Amino acid sequence: MKSYYITGDCSPLTVIRQHELAGNFNALIQAIAEDYDTLRSLQPELVALLKKTIRKHRGYLSSETIKSLDKLPSSWLEHSISAKKFSSLSFSVPDAGVGCVVFPVVTTFGQLREVCVTKRGSSLLSPLRNQLIDRVGAALFDIFRKTYRRALIWKPEQFFLSVTDSYGKEDNEVNGDSMALPLALALYSHITKIPVPVDISATADVKRNGHIAPVESVEEKLAAISRERHFIKRVLVSYRQKLEFTLPGIELITIGNLKEAITAVFNSLPKTLFTPAVLDIETEIAVLRRQYESYQIDTCLENASCLIAYLRSAKCSLPKNRRIPALFTCYWRKGCCYCHKGQVDKAFEALESARKLHDKHKGLIRHEDFLQSLNNYAVALKDVFRYAEAEKQHRKIHKELEKIGALNHPKGKNLSSWSQLKFARGQLSEAADLQKQAIDLINEQDRHRNYGYLAWFYTRMGDLSGAQKALKKTEKLLDELFIKDKKFFHWSKSEYLYRGIMVQKKGSRSLVNQIRQMQDIYAHYPEINHYAVALTCKFYGLALLATGDESKGLEKLQQSLSFFEMHPEPLMRLIASSIRVERALYFLTRNNAIKEVMMDIREVQKSLLIQKDIRRFFTPEIKQLQYIIDFDKSSESLLSKLIRSLETLKSKIPY
Repeated sequence: MKSYYITGDCSPLTVIRQHELAGNFNALIQAIAEDYDTLRSLQPELVALLKKTIRKHRGYLSSETIKSLDKLPSSWLEHSISAKKFSSLSFSVPDAGVGCVVFPVVTTFGQLREVCVTKRGSSLLSPLRNQLIDRVGAALFDIFRKTYRRALIWKPEQFFLSVTDSYGKEDNEVNGDSMALPLALALYSHITKIPVPVDISATADVKRNGHIAPVESVEEKLAAISRERHFIKRVLVSYRQKLEFTLPGIELITIGNLKEAITAVFNSLPKTLFTPAVLDIETEIAVLRRQYESYQIDTCLENASCLIAYLRSAKCSLPKNRRIPALFTCYWRKGCCYCHKGQVDKAFEALESARKLHDKHKGLIRHEDFLQSLNNYAVALKDVFRYAEAEKQHRKIHKELEKIGALNHPKGKNLSSWSQLKFARGQLSEAADLQKQAIDLINEQDRHRNYGYLAWFYTRMGDLSGAQKALKKTEKLLDELFIKDKKFFHWSKSEYLYRGIMVQKKGSRSLVNQIRQMQDIYAHYPEINHYAVALTCKFYGLALLATGDESKGLEKLQQSLSFFEMHPEPLMRLIASSIRVERALYFLTRNNAIKEVMMDIREVQKSLLIQKDIRRFFTPEIKQLQYIIDFDKSSESLLSKLIRSLETLKSKIPY
């Protein structure tokens, strides 16, 4: 195998072109020098490429590259860039930069990328990069909190990351875990304004608790660093990283956690951080709400816990009328976050703390706010299938709201949540009735969401005419109120269109029109960055399968599935299971692709076992799936049982 590429069996010219595209300047020059004899017919083009590369990227050229020029005949190089003259020149090394780290990636060839962290503007990150910077930042801020003993709130939405190639062009395909440690160092550098030493690189994953985990293909990545960046002499890897060999000139620094990595690169933490010493508590409470509503559950939970510690400490000088309501809200959010994680007992403890604050400081916390916290708790109980307890909560809230003569809007919010519980329990008619009552009470600016729910209920009831009327009212309200965010409306409409497609005859004009409408809806979302968008994608995929476009339909289902499986929360994993169930049923009824079906069944069973309440609710289905997995043979009776089990699961998972 030639030294200038790692894998692949390509012609010399193909190798040269691929290295040029990848920005592997040393490998490019070495490849030309190695195979110049077979490329004589391309001498003018290759000489021009050599001149451009040498002059533009001289700081990146290694001694091995310069030596390789000796292999070229003098006619290939002008006198000014001959090997003899070139070797006598001193090459520049880039200056240390703030917020940027070079790191290796592996594709066909090992190559280098640079991750840079900047302040977030209007640009959006992909879901994978959002998740990555959230996880890495949470680990970093945990170190900051412990070091400075201050309430520091992690806000991933304030930061933007970009990954560029050697030409400065954005590379959107690099999203892997091996970028986590370079990203952590870049984020630390950006926050502290301390440059990252130019001789440093890294390749390792960072867990939320700060542990450093090994990654794949490290030997190839080290080879790329050695070849392409002669000035990088130190590379950070996990202490658990298994290596077949090491390279001369590169020192491997093995680390176990993020604090060790920071110490190794920057020597020590700065004495102070460039952040305000006093928190604006109302602003931080608003941050919690945004993080909760955008499903950054772990971040919201950690920040709520941090604020609780601050508000209860002697350092907090806030007056009582600001401190107590803020503390109540933090416990409220913390409880709801625990419920989303399936940790219902911890959720109850947090909400019990909120209740005690409410009872002790009457007048400082509005009773409607306390009842709203119970409403959120009831919704979270519903999401882990503790239906009876959720029902009890809603009845209690309804009674209390009537007793205190609350405004209509809080009453409507409780009725709306209660209707969704009825829907989850399969009581569709009761769900629709409660939602109609809610619509009469909810403030007009929020009513569009309730009509969307009503359309959803009618759709599942098979009343497509009623669903269409509700959707028209939803769309009218959105337009009248100039609301641009239509994710939930599009989700409801997508399911309505899909159910309509299922009752249409193939080739009918109506069916073609419905597919076109779904295409128009999906075109609003170039990427999936919200669960409502992922559900829209799910129904679009199912509609495509129903109309015979198997390839595109399965692709959309996989995109939706990938979004939900990125999230560890039980509810998100359960929605992922519903997609796997739909896909398995499609394979069974269309293709009988038993291998693919069994893969989906195993993943569905894992998701059903992830949380104790979900496990209890789906016990019969789990046992049935286990029987099928153990049997693992195709027979008519077994397939019949499998289809029945999947249909039952489909009906019991409400999304």
